[in-house]
Amino acid sequence: EALRGRPLLAPSRLTGLPAIVAVRPTLYRSLRVGVSLPLADALLAWQQSRNIIVAASLALIALVLTGGALSQWQFNRLADARAALARSVATLDEALAVMPDGFLLCDKEDRVVRWNGRYLEMVPWVRDLIRVGVPFADLARRLVETPMIEASREQRESWVQERLALHRAGSGDWERDLGNGLVIHVIDRRTPEGGVVSLFHDVTAAERRLAQAKMNAEAANQAKSQFLATMSHEI
Repeated sequence: EALRGRPLLAPSRLTGLPAIVAVRPTLYRSLRVGVSLPLADALLAWQQSRNIIVAASLALIALVLTGGALSQWQFNRLADARAALARSVATLDEALAVMPDGFLLCDKEDRVVRWNGRYLEMVPWVRDLIRVGVPFADLARRLVETPMIEASREQRESWVQERLALHRAGSGDWERDLGNGLVIHVIDRRTPEGGVVSLFHDVTAAERRLAQAKMNAEAANQAKSQFLATMSHEI
């Protein structure tokens, strides 16, 4: 088998240690050339490459694990932030839902961001129009299109332009009779981000409460006068 020239694993001819041995014939039939290479020397380069590959693999595994841990940490932070944002939004919605005044928030591009139910109760004509991102100018024009407001086309356009100017200024403070028995007092204020928050107060309700208080006071005064008159008569 050795005479075929193929390398074999065998003891070294000099040291007896494991080696790769190859025997080749020469021109002389009775003469052979035998060569042995210690197995440790033959595998030295492979062992070095193996060590490098193992080290690189371990480094890659460590990097992947570290990246995974960082990604999971970042994901957890993002999830916590989203949960906190959801809680904040829910709290804001609950607060807006119980507000006695109408609320409307627009961004710095004058587009609708948020509103509450009370606002839609005061201006029900915009229910089918209002949504996130709709321009405030569309809401203003919808308000003057209602048949409850008796005015000419020129007067309506003038009102729209006046309303837009006050809204963009972010310092509006005005009252308007909507023509349906409702008088609202509107306050516009600029937000730090450049948007505008508008509050709509039902002045009609306040007037009704004032009128009721006045009627109660007059009734109490009349009862007092009647009581004094009766006492005077008895005396």
